[in-house]
Amino acid sequence: MLSRLFPSVVDNVYRGHVLAILLLVPILIMKLAMSSVAIFNPRFGAETADGIPVSTFGARGEQEFLELFAILGLAQFTLAAIAVIALVRYRAMIPMMFLILAAEQLCRRFLLMKNPIPWFPDPPQITINLVILVGLFVGFVLPLIGNYPAADGEHDGAGDKP
Repeated sequence: MLSRLFPSVVDNVYRGHVLAILLLVPILIMKLAMSSVAIFNPRFGAETADGIPVSTFGARGEQEFLELFAILGLAQFTLAAIAVIALVRYRAMIPMMFLILAAEQLCRRFLLMKNPIPWFPDPPQITINLVILVGLFVGFVLPLIGNYPAADGEHDGAGDKP
């Protein structure tokens, strides 16, 4: 199980359940779209998706908040882009990418619970991020369970000499 999570060879051979790949694609599309909004239109993302009353922060606080929001969007975009690269070129990393994306999502959720922001009303991002988190956990488990052979025409490296 750990060899699937941390493969000794990072190649384009995926040995997990195909549903994990089918689950990763829409998750990455959503994460790339949400982070793009945060980068290119942080006010819209903060006020509509997150329900944060940015205009109540004062001019300087508003500007600094929007800059930090865009920087967070860039970090999210970078992480999702790395996952896209793994999906396209280094499929052996897919289980590890699920773990990284889920850990990041959980850590953000923990920080928001530790330092809550009063939202009025509940923003849609809460539901969307919960769906993404559930999808990431399901996607994390799928490649680790069962014994799935490598795709046709690809070998899994078993019996190869170093």
